[in-house]
Amino acid sequence: MFNINNMDHAQTKNRINLNFWHFQILGWIAFEILIHLQNITQPSFETYIKTYGLLKILIWWTCYDLVAFIITIGFRYLYRYLFKIRINLWYNIIIAFSLSGVFTIIWAISGYFVSQAYNIPYGKLNLADIASETPFLGSILLGWSFLYFGIKYWMQMQYEHEKAERAELLAQ
Repeated sequence: MFNINNMDHAQTKNRINLNFWHFQILGWIAFEILIHLQNITQPSFETYIKTYGLLKILIWWTCYDLVAFIITIGFRYLYRYLFKIRINLWYNIIIAFSLSGVFTIIWAISGYFVSQAYNIPYGKLNLADIASETPFLGSILLGWSFLYFGIKYWMQMQYEHEKAERAELLAQ
């Protein structure tokens, strides 16, 4: 385990980057498992499974959610930039809401194209079908953003606290 007291700033920064990828990969894997289990147990998906096969549906869902995985990686780089220029927390929240809204639509549209690639019917490419997906998908992207900000601010507070402790020790 890492001992933060013995790390300099460069080591702390490397640890933060490492933690992001752990959270990102494990979080999306957990999401995939939970969403697949929840969907597979629904009676309406029994027909899908019989018609297209369980493996094909799991691959289709995973490819669909891979779009969100890629979107959130993009979010990370933008959010890191916002932290670097020290933008206000409230602006970060407004930006997170805006980005989540825009990229929710992109994610919903990608669902249509992914389903077409696997020849599995999944709604139509129209405003009503996109709007029906928006609340669920938007809550996932917004939740990811808030988790990112929460973890990032917590780690920043930890670093500042450790820096203050080191300064106090040096002063003594």
